[in-house]
Amino acid sequence: MKIRLISMLCAAVPTLVAPSTLAQEAAAPMITTDTLEYCVNLQQMVVQRGSRLPDVKHLLIEGKRMCDHGEIRAGISRLRQALILSRHHPAPLVIPPT
Repeated sequence: MKIRLISMLCAAVPTLVAPSTLAQEAAAPMITTDTLEYCVNLQQMVVQRGSRLPDVKHLLIEGKRMCDHGEIRAGISRLRQALILSRHHPAPLVIPPT
């Protein structure tokens, strides 16, 4: 009985693990180390979000300044905060008049 239960569980594990593994492999890898390249990537992501919140703009400017002056970790921290804020408060959709 125990052996049968164990074999059934082992047989089920690959089907439970496979979807998340496939999703991870499909996603492009992102550099998340404390590098200037990661600072630039974060800046681009924040700008693409287009949030008009003053806090997002301030964090973006401050993060960029810090990264440019070699304070990579502190700059990344500011940029991550800006990205989180911009995700929660995206730019309003503007439809141009026709």
